[in-house]
Amino acid sequence: MAITLATLLVTLDADVALATPIGCETAVLKGSAKLADKTHQILRKCYTAALQARGRVCPDSNSALKLAAAKRRLDSQLSHACGGNDGQCGTGDDDTLSSIGWDIGECPNFLNSDCHASIGDCGAISQCVSCIDDAIVSFDVSTCFGSFAPAPNGSAVQRCQMALCYESFHFAAAKSKALRKCWQKRAAGLHAKACPDPGDGKAQAAIAKAATKMQAHICGVCGGSNHQCGGGDDIAAVDLYGASF
Repeated sequence: MAITLATLLVTLDADVALATPIGCETAVLKGSAKLADKTHQILRKCYTAALQARGRVCPDSNSALKLAAAKRRLDSQLSHACGGNDGQCGTGDDDTLSSIGWDIGECPNFLNSDCHASIGDCGAISQCVSCIDDAIVSFDVSTCFGSFAPAPNGSAVQRCQMALCYESFHFAAAKSKALRKCWQKRAAGLHAKACPDPGDGKAQAAIAKAATKMQAHICGVCGGSNHQCGGGDDIAAVDLYGASF
């Protein structure tokens, strides 16, 4: 789902991308991706602990503090990059919303997440990005970890469960990075093609490589004694997800 966030942010107004203030646009792209990655990391740790100790609620207080700090860093980065000479959003000298493709009225209500606040300056962009991150990453992580059947700690089933989530998140991050680079090159005028294909000529190959790596790592953990998927001794879906699967 982090992939969707990257695609959403860089295509809000692709038609004006070649004329945008590059510093601000790049800060939005990089800052949103970093926040998504950090949010994934924090929630992964919480849900991994919860998987091993049923009954733990995520995010816990420690996770919430770390998430708040990550959001403050994004606020600071976007204010500095988009807030004009004074580095403050909403004081009259910001990069205009139309110049960076964010004159969209209100934040997209993604995943019915209540992310629909009006966007009037770069500070509201930060709040929108944070809200979308929360919606996508929380849905992503909680859906993955929350769908598993109980398994003994340290068992092959539990190792497979964690590998399925972790590797899918690593793939999401790799795809998001490839898309971000491709769209940044377009914004800089290095190409004018849709990403990822044909894009910058690199994004599609990078995504395919990440997908291959994800499959290999999952099969190495979940593929039984031969560490290959489809060999007849894979971890069974019913063991991973329960009898209702």
